[in-house]
Amino acid sequence: MARKTLSLGALMDREERPDPTPAAAQPKNQDVVEKPAKAPKPSYREGKRAFTAWAPTEAYRQLKRMAADRDTTVQALLEEGMDLVFAKYGYDQIARQ
Repeated sequence: MARKTLSLGALMDREERPDPTPAAAQPKNQDVVEKPAKAPKPSYREGKRAFTAWAPTEAYRQLKRMAADRDTTVQALLEEGMDLVFAKYGYDQIARQ
């Protein structure tokens, strides 16, 4: 279907159409956008940062198995591993604080 071409004059003469959005759906103050409040961090995460490491799938599975076999968490094993690497290179063992 071909679009109807309007001249600049026709566009200027045309009456302004009302906003099709219902008033209830429009924000009351368009200048202020409220962000949802962030959930507070759990206390066990205070002073800690998350990071991502990539490992082969089989290494990931083995780490999960190792944690289950020792009735511990992957988090605890990773902290232990970081402390071992820190000690190897002469750094303070601070991962398990």
